[in-house]
Amino acid sequence: MAAVLGLPMIAEAALDEALRTLDGRGMPATGEIPLIEIGHGPEGPMVAVAVTAKTAGRLAVLLGRNPSLRRRIRLVDPEALAAAFARIRSQKGRCPARANLRRVAIRDVDDMLAGLVAASGDRLARRAATRGQVMLLALLSAAVLAGVALAPRVVFDLANIAMCIGFLAQAALRETARRLLAKGGFQPPMRPRDECAPGALPPEKLPVYTVLVPLRDEAAVVSRLLLHISALRYPRDRLDIKLLVEDDDIATLHALARRKLGPPFEIVMVPRCGPLTKPKALGVGLVHARGELVTVFDAEDRPDRNQLLDAAAAFAAGGPRLGCVQARLSIDHGGDAWITGLFAIEYAMLFDGVLPLLAHADLPFLLGGTSNHFRLSVLRRLGGWDAWNVTEDADLAVRIAHAGYRSTVIASTTYEEAPLTLRAWLRQRGRWQKGWLQTWMVHMRTPVGLWRALGARGFLALQIQFFGGLFANAVLPLWLVLAGLTLMGRPVAGPDGSFRGDIGFTLAIAALLLGYATAVSLAVAVLKARPIGVSPRLLFSWPIYTLLLSLSMLRATWEWLRRPHHWAKTAHGLARRPVRPPRL
Repeated sequence: MAAVLGLPMIAEAALDEALRTLDGRGMPATGEIPLIEIGHGPEGPMVAVAVTAKTAGRLAVLLGRNPSLRRRIRLVDPEALAAAFARIRSQKGRCPARANLRRVAIRDVDDMLAGLVAASGDRLARRAATRGQVMLLALLSAAVLAGVALAPRVVFDLANIAMCIGFLAQAALRETARRLLAKGGFQPPMRPRDECAPGALPPEKLPVYTVLVPLRDEAAVVSRLLLHISALRYPRDRLDIKLLVEDDDIATLHALARRKLGPPFEIVMVPRCGPLTKPKALGVGLVHARGELVTVFDAEDRPDRNQLLDAAAAFAAGGPRLGCVQARLSIDHGGDAWITGLFAIEYAMLFDGVLPLLAHADLPFLLGGTSNHFRLSVLRRLGGWDAWNVTEDADLAVRIAHAGYRSTVIASTTYEEAPLTLRAWLRQRGRWQKGWLQTWMVHMRTPVGLWRALGARGFLALQIQFFGGLFANAVLPLWLVLAGLTLMGRPVAGPDGSFRGDIGFTLAIAALLLGYATAVSLAVAVLKARPIGVSPRLLFSWPIYTLLLSLSMLRATWEWLRRPHHWAKTAHGLARRPVRPPRL
């Protein structure tokens, strides 16, 4: 296998040395390829990869896309790795207790989940759907099937109307964002790196800040993570950094133990019980949070150094009704692959265009999965994150708005890692769409109550966002098939020679093209405002990307029906990212 991949094997002695601080309970795994960190080189963490016949092909693809990874990877036979774990286990007991290591009991997790249920009631994703929702979906499905059989043209007309309304609403949102961005109507996406936000608080008035970092199978990126978290500009005596690691994640615990962390870092060992999700770990961290303000970073994040200062200033200026501050997210290696480049453009459109517009208009918006900042009092009033929702950020955004708080966006950026392969992208996007579907189903259990809490503007703003992330992707392939058959002279439904049919069909095509045009125009505007190293020529393939979104929506729907709480983990540490974030 080593000869085929062109990678060296790690020596047994070096492997044993790398495992010295492990307790040897099993083989670690990062994402889909088992690996452990064995040191640190000039280009990043050095890792030993236990390659099997099943994962060799996947590793070969990654090496083909990122040849520089060869300098950071050594191979190890899976049996040799298991034997090394056994040797280390026989030589020593479990890791000794440390001052900055907190072990959480299962009963504490049970208490946390009980508090969440008490605070949120039925607005949780523990159930995929209520009995009433199941009956309504069954009736709607039966009505659609009957309509297709008895009156297909009527069904087609109704689908046209729904699609036109949705795409036109999205087009209006994008075009408004583009125009407001061009006029400087909201904060620019970036500032010079060392410049704080206006109104920054003096050090003596800064509140204690809790930073929650959930980690699962992240041994390969621990070094870079700690480097960027440690670089945050904030008084150390007012920082409370909690690294949340499941207690069976040997590799990540080993990587952290090698760093000999002291205050303000604390390693929180989360019991492997209840829902095995990121929000469950965040809930455990929230119980022990000391800060007045709380933020969440993911393992691969590289936040601007002043982000905590900027967020604290925003909270101080925003008043008690400001419950959440979202930093902007950006991909810093968009040139690695076609899928990565389009992902980076999509992120730029969302975080530099659409979300600032919604915040500027004081409308609710769905949060990103990281770099969102909260008041601790608001989080505890809401019970924290929904431990059963696989996009806990989106759900919390709706609950924050439902409780009467508002959210805003600041001109501070966190640089993230995007999936490098189509397969990894489909896994990640399928989980996101499944979580958005969970969130929509949960909060539409009481649509009248949601309307009253958010008002007409807020309710419609959320529906437009859910339409773009979910329903447009679900309807588009079917509509394209029907449209294609019609254009080939074999209509199943649609234009029937009547004025009504021709007008409806033409309007639907116009709405679709307008949606594409406004997406491209917004993308060009945000790429001009913030260059991210991605060519605008990629936008010619945007229709293909939207069809892939439809494919991931099929996967999301299937998983929502079969395993709604399964967390499809995304592997990190595989991209060729710059040593430092792009200079702003």
